[in-house]
Amino acid sequence: MIFTAELGPLFLVLVGLLGIFRFAGANLAQAASLDVAEGRHIEGSMIGLLWGNNAFFGAFSPLLLGIIIAWFSPPGIDDYRLIFPYAAVVSLLATVAALFLPPIGNPRRASA
Repeated sequence: MIFTAELGPLFLVLVGLLGIFRFAGANLAQAASLDVAEGRHIEGSMIGLLWGNNAFFGAFSPLLLGIIIAWFSPPGIDDYRLIFPYAAVVSLLATVAALFLPPIGNPRRASA
């Protein structure tokens, strides 16, 4: 097993940066969803869907990552550095999926 001390301080910095950017992205998504729901009386439902989807898809991510680590690590070693390419691929897939979302426009300007 590879411990954090063996990977060095760079591993700690990378985990911190990954957390900072992923945490900021979640807050931006929540703010954007509330902007879409504003005035429609569905704010609570929108946040529930957002958090529910995060929990649902987040439940499968550790399982998939465990399979990837077990499959691609050298024999007898759990290479946790595979977390970063995994996170990059998941983020890239989410970005590509977001490109195909229909435009919603500005709800405040549409009613004026």
